[in-house]
Amino acid sequence: MDRARNLQDFVAAGRGLSGSLNLTYADRVGHIAYAHVGPVPIRPAGEDRFLPHAGDGTDEWQGVLDPHHMPLVIDPAQGWLANWNNKPIEGWQNSSDGFWQWGPVHRSQVLSDQLRNIRPHSATIGTLEAINRTAGQTTETPIADDTSVIVQQLVPALRSHLQLSADPRLAPVAAILDRWNQQRVDSDSDGRYDDPAVTIFTAWYSTFATAIVADKLGPDYGIGRIDENTTANVALRLLMGGTPAVPLAADYLQGTPLDTAVTTSLIAALDRVTADYRTGDTAAWLTSVATITWAPLGAASVPTTPFMNRGTYNQIIALGPDIRGENVVAPGQSGDPRNSHFADQLTLYANWQYKKMHLNDRDIKAHIVSTESLTIPG
Repeated sequence: MDRARNLQDFVAAGRGLSGSLNLTYADRVGHIAYAHVGPVPIRPAGEDRFLPHAGDGTDEWQGVLDPHHMPLVIDPAQGWLANWNNKPIEGWQNSSDGFWQWGPVHRSQVLSDQLRNIRPHSATIGTLEAINRTAGQTTETPIADDTSVIVQQLVPALRSHLQLSADPRLAPVAAILDRWNQQRVDSDSDGRYDDPAVTIFTAWYSTFATAIVADKLGPDYGIGRIDENTTANVALRLLMGGTPAVPLAADYLQGTPLDTAVTTSLIAALDRVTADYRTGDTAAWLTSVATITWAPLGAASVPTTPFMNRGTYNQIIALGPDIRGENVVAPGQSGDPRNSHFADQLTLYANWQYKKMHLNDRDIKAHIVSTESLTIPG
């Protein structure tokens, strides 16, 4: 892949990889592509991946899918591509752990929704910085559970069934949710997120999902458990009504009108939050900031930083006649605690800042701090 001279070379090399990966491609003349690569087994008809295999040969793989039949998109009409561990194409049968968590509620929507609103040919490095920051600060439920980003779909779905007349507290709380940008930000650095909507939505969704959905799915589907994305997807299908793509197999409401179930769940959540904070003043309902604790691994420690839903290496590249780029790798590039570059990017990372990348020989040579040569005897 590193030696690829064009899109065809890149895809051909990617198809030879032995791991399951999502690859994205862009070049200086404007082509973009996405490829899902890696060997995918062809399973026998009737095999149930939820149950142990018989071991008598009837469940053996029937070979591996032809790489040319794997998902590949080149220069889509929409003009952009995004991936955040989501399903590669509609109807794709994934064979790995967690495949049942795919659905309309997925963190990749945070990226796609932003990209849809970009005017063609207007994107800059600053545009991508803003997209990365918005995605990284979008509220998770529960906070800091990086895969459970449900707020974009579930806030409007729950809100549409709320009966404001049922309790005098509901209208003011609904107004807080309506003006919320769904971000969790601590702009004054007081250790608490600025908007009480973070607390309100977390409590509301948790109360609704636990009472209506999770209890019927089983203990692994509660809030904060391993299969909570399934719970969110079932909840959305229930709230949206109509005929879902995957029919609901249980009577989740058991005769209770949906509007009533949604409204009573918010009332119960408000009761709980009022008790937890010992006040009914919504301005005081501020959730403590989640943090990243960096494990020392026997070398040296670095300070904790606010949790952000992104990798610790971020890179943004603008391709064209002149290639420009910036990146950040936290806490630093060196693993040696004696080195000045051990944790010198932590502040950049914590403040959503980047450093310039040096991408040609002249630029690299102008910024060399030191060199070290190794000579092999003989």
